[in-house]
Amino acid sequence: RRYSKRDLINLLQKSGFKVEYSSYFNFLLYIPQFLFRRFSDEQMKKETHHHLLIEELKLPPFSVNFLLKWLLLIEAQILRVIPIPFGTSLIVVGSRKD
Repeated sequence: RRYSKRDLINLLQKSGFKVEYSSYFNFLLYIPQFLFRRFSDEQMKKETHHHLLIEELKLPPFSVNFLLKWLLLIEAQILRVIPIPFGTSLIVVGSRKD
């Protein structure tokens, strides 16, 4: 399911949680993922949806996986200092209100 940051925070607060931290992540991959999905949308017209889903779930080659891991490690260090205003994923940490 897709939520905006504000919508997810509101949902958690209405459910009795205090939001401790929220941020987007995967911001370094935002543009590449946007372009990939755009290309996938064009490909979907040519191929079956099932085939594209299977391809998207395959483990990438070692070099690609290494690069992605490296980018996520860099991003994790940035997230320790500042929250990110955009990205492909969202994290919200909350605790139950007493």
